[in-house]
Amino acid sequence: MKNLILKLQCIITGDEHRNVVNETPESIKKIKLSAMVIFIPVFIWTVQGFLILTQLIRTSILQAIAGTIIISALIFTVERAILMMKGGKGIFGARIFLGILIALIGALTMDEIIFRTDVDRQLEENNRRYAEEEIRKWESENMNKINLQKETADNYAQKKDDAMKIYLEEINGTGGTGRRGVDIVAKEKYKIYSEAGDDYAAEKLKLERMNSDYENEKNLFRSKLENSASFGLLHRIEALFDLISKNTVMAVFMTIFTLIFLILDLMVVIVKIFSARTNYERKNEEIELIGASRMKRMRDRDALHFNPSELHPDGVRMKKNLKENLPKIF
Repeated sequence: MKNLILKLQCIITGDEHRNVVNETPESIKKIKLSAMVIFIPVFIWTVQGFLILTQLIRTSILQAIAGTIIISALIFTVERAILMMKGGKGIFGARIFLGILIALIGALTMDEIIFRTDVDRQLEENNRRYAEEEIRKWESENMNKINLQKETADNYAQKKDDAMKIYLEEINGTGGTGRRGVDIVAKEKYKIYSEAGDDYAAEKLKLERMNSDYENEKNLFRSKLENSASFGLLHRIEALFDLISKNTVMAVFMTIFTLIFLILDLMVVIVKIFSARTNYERKNEEIELIGASRMKRMRDRDALHFNPSELHPDGVRMKKNLKENLPKIF
């Protein structure tokens, strides 16, 4: 049973069981440790992946299960690749960067789930602020048309008042022809006043209609903004940072939670970097060095270690003939 478990652990870590089974206890212990810690981020992402799909994205249960399986398999593959990576400083840096990136994404999404109520409240505030800003822009653009129409109506009102004044001066005899009473001239001036009044009434009615349409269109635009409010994951992350920036207590607690999940998600990287090297690892490194040294000698055509004639067909045939047809005295 122990041998079977060790085989499974070797499959997880990417090691050959036949090379590990006879190693030192510390070497086997590190293989087991690596196989265990790889499931910490996988388990975290399994839980939070299901919660993200059901609580934030609001998919069906079957879709959430399928998505969770895909996420878990992807995280397992990435963490296993991090565990199996070997190389110089470039690979070392890439391993740390990849681990931190996965951990940060996981910590942010977990914070979104834990502080969901607070984020929802902040998201509503952000959407309300956005709607108010868009309404102000809309008001500024459409109010210009109303102001122009109001100015036009005021001009027509002034023309009407001026025509009324001229008419009154005519019938009072204080202006115009100087004759009191309603004669033909006064009637013409009254006609001009009446036309000016009709023009003013038409422009005033147009202004009232524009004001009524303005309020109706404004309410319609506000309703459209409210119905198209954004609640996507990126908007929720934006709301999360807005919440942190203005609430110190929330920032402290969120930092603590983030660090906890960051450390848990980085367990594979931490074990890989800070655990002591075992005899199995040192032996593998020596095997690689010896193999590289042999290949180098072959490339350099070292005559002491490599003789091309030993492998050439003509050389093999001549050696065989010499062995079989040894020279004899008789």
